[in-house]
Amino acid sequence: MNLDTLVRQGERPWLPLPDATDLDVWMEYGHPRIGTFRVGHDLVMFAAAYDVDDDRLSVWAYAPVPAEFEALARETQFDTPADLRTFVNNVFAGRTAVFAVADNSCIARWSTRDVANVEEGLISTAADFLDSLLRAMPLLSPAARLQAAVKAAEARDLVSA
Repeated sequence: MNLDTLVRQGERPWLPLPDATDLDVWMEYGHPRIGTFRVGHDLVMFAAAYDVDDDRLSVWAYAPVPAEFEALARETQFDTPADLRTFVNNVFAGRTAVFAVADNSCIARWSTRDVANVEEGLISTAADFLDSLLRAMPLLSPAARLQAAVKAAEARDLVSA
């Protein structure tokens, strides 16, 4: 699967291509946040790495589901949201994934990244993706840079409530 063509600008993050089919939503709150869809015969998992209802920006991750996880993805029941998040992290861990930032639920920018094979690899890689966007856009206003830095701090859980 060509990861560079897995998402398209302007599409919804939970169905990022017009030819994606078989949307299967595993977690929804206002809109799909975790689930799968198909591109041709390939199964792809999507997950909102950062998505808060009152925020304009959200960060999403996409990865082809390896064959050894595909049967599990169809059959596994999750007792808690934490169990679901652990499963999702395991699907992404140690793989190359697409990370996208969405503005008002429309994909704006994306790139591929290798997800570390650690417990919080998905979230950490999402934060690194945002950091790289900031470095690539040095002309942001100070207010926009501050807002982005706050989002990165939240994603890395630097400030606890």
